[in-house]
Amino acid sequence: MNNNYTYEQLFDRNNGVFNEEEINKIKSLKVGIVGAGGLGGPVAYTLARLGVGEIRIIDPEKFEASNINRQYGAYIDTIGQFKAKVIEKELLRINPYLVVKAWGEALTPQNLNEFIEGVNVIVDAIDFFAIEIERLLYKEAVKRNLWCHTSQAAGNICTFTSFNPQGMTFDEMFIEDGNVKLEKIIEALFPILPDQATPQLLQEIINGKQLHISSHATPPPIGGSLVVEDIIRVNIKNQKPIAEAPNLYIFDLNKMAITHYKVNK
Repeated sequence: MNNNYTYEQLFDRNNGVFNEEEINKIKSLKVGIVGAGGLGGPVAYTLARLGVGEIRIIDPEKFEASNINRQYGAYIDTIGQFKAKVIEKELLRINPYLVVKAWGEALTPQNLNEFIEGVNVIVDAIDFFAIEIERLLYKEAVKRNLWCHTSQAAGNICTFTSFNPQGMTFDEMFIEDGNVKLEKIIEALFPILPDQATPQLLQEIINGKQLHISSHATPPPIGGSLVVEDIIRVNIKNQKPIAEAPNLYIFDLNKMAITHYKVNK
């Protein structure tokens, strides 16, 4: 740890935005981030610069060349390295007072308790199609009364929402008759579809032949910042989130349009 600067020096500009009580909440906040890619990286970096006390981040993937165009921590010299471990080093360069715990593995029933025990809030940055891992996470979040924040980005569209542990559950929003329905997930998270989402592409996604849609550098930091803003609202300021599931906020980057999408309204 570099002790040339105090915590107070590093985060002096937080004063005025947050009062003393809120700053103390930030310093003690423990955040669990599942996924270290397009969303998990920006969330982790922003939380480190906010001055939180602890970040836990878990992801089984290693950086690939195709991650360079949008993922934090992806550099030529980190290709082939575990995303979570790379980001751990990056976060400590930002904030040496931060406690970081990183796992280069998938979230499973076996490591779930170690990962989630003692955290104050969860960030779902899991790959769009890893539904069973998400179900595992959200069920545990409800059991432990933890808010879970998430954002999705594809093409020109970025959406985000927050799951209240006492509100609509993940299964209620996405699961139909006990089965995963990709059509239902796409409809719920992307009620306004990206320009690239042609009927043919959507059918390929539903059929499991296509697992990715084009994405680029600007949506991930937008989604990450919005997720952190809701963490601040809910966990630091005791306010309502910007969007609570099943409602969404939707950003269309091509049109520079923002939609507060309210279900059944």
